[in-house]
Amino acid sequence: MKKRLMLKKGIIFSILLCFIYALPSYAFSEAINKKNKKLPKNVYFKEVDLSGKTIKDVEEIIDREVEEIENKKINICFSYNGDVQTHNFKLKDLGYYSNKEEVKNKISLILYNDLSPIEKLKEYINIKKYGRKYDLNHGIDYEKFCKSISVFDEFKLPKPQNAKYKCEDGKIIIIPEIYGYEFDKEKLYNQVCSNMLGDKREFTLDYKTVKPKITEEVLKKQGIKEKIASYTTKFNSNNKSRSKNIRLAASIIDGTIVAPGEVFSFNKVVGERTKARGFDEAGVYINGNIESELGGGICQVSSTLYNAVLLSDLEVVQRNNHSLTVNYVPLSRDAAVSWGSKDFKFRNNKDFYIYIHAETGENTITFDLFGTKSNKKVELISKIIERIDSPIKYVQDTNLKDGEIVKKGRTGYRSKLIKKVYENGKLIRREIVSQDKYMSTPTIIKQEE
Repeated sequence: MKKRLMLKKGIIFSILLCFIYALPSYAFSEAINKKNKKLPKNVYFKEVDLSGKTIKDVEEIIDREVEEIENKKINICFSYNGDVQTHNFKLKDLGYYSNKEEVKNKISLILYNDLSPIEKLKEYINIKKYGRKYDLNHGIDYEKFCKSISVFDEFKLPKPQNAKYKCEDGKIIIIPEIYGYEFDKEKLYNQVCSNMLGDKREFTLDYKTVKPKITEEVLKKQGIKEKIASYTTKFNSNNKSRSKNIRLAASIIDGTIVAPGEVFSFNKVVGERTKARGFDEAGVYINGNIESELGGGICQVSSTLYNAVLLSDLEVVQRNNHSLTVNYVPLSRDAAVSWGSKDFKFRNNKDFYIYIHAETGENTITFDLFGTKSNKKVELISKIIERIDSPIKYVQDTNLKDGEIVKKGRTGYRSKLIKKVYENGKLIRREIVSQDKYMSTPTIIKQEE
């Protein structure tokens, strides 16, 4: 028991003795540091001994280290088809960065801190016993790196080209995809980052193959194999503005692909009819009158497409008839459109994709729809329910003979469209697609006063 007590007293005495010896040493060191602001022994930046260094000395050492890395020069070479180009860069131009300010602050806290005397003593003993070693964390900003090496962009590497459909002689074919190339910036970036502190000075910018998003294999799975419906209407090619609008709208729609379940919107696909987009003013029906409007005539485009859609037995979502009859399709087979109001929409209710091909001739517009052919056949029957004669309106005009027609009116109609669907020659469905009314307009005749 006495031996244990003596042992404990010995340990306590030893600790007190160490404290007594360490305290004056620490106090003396602290006094010196407060006066000269120099670091104690056993503090290192990398392999550099910072003992006795001021913070200013430390900052200069770190700045020199970083500056040396920043100004390291490397050469990047690129070669393509026999053309070789080399550019020189400094690491700082490529987006080099470090945490030098953070390291400076950490070292500075050894001298400048808010620790209590006891805590400072503990810190002093800890440094003296274990030492402190600081180093930099380095990196290169990827965005800045890519921006810097964009000088190689003058090499126009072939871009990938998607596989696509093409119509030839009424048939649909697939043009295979073409692989492209792009700079392998990520590979070069990783190489430079791995060697920025080493002796390597020469680097090569490689290029890699880029696969197109849409391949021939993808298109083959869409089920677009053959023509499933076609419809053609004629227009007056002498009406230049109207003809231009028809051709422009048709060209915009050409090549549109409608996925199963997707709804096609004429207004969404064609877009707003503006002068800037190439549309001209031409005649349109407004409240039973013919007026001039940008994009006039494209109702013939929507009407032609409407008939091809009906013959394909696709689901019509939205369709409006004109206020007056038109001469390019039978009654109840027109589809009026107007930006911001009337639209023509249909849903692809098939389990395959639909490819829309539009083609204009000298005075014709044709829509061919491609997909997977079935044994079904559609018959469209336009029937007149009621004929609405043009009312007679008399006017007095001294410049005309009595009974002379000033303006010929239009006959109005009530009509309906019937669709019959046959499969293998057998009628499987009959439906009334729409019932429509077309206004009549008065015939104006000269009358004696």
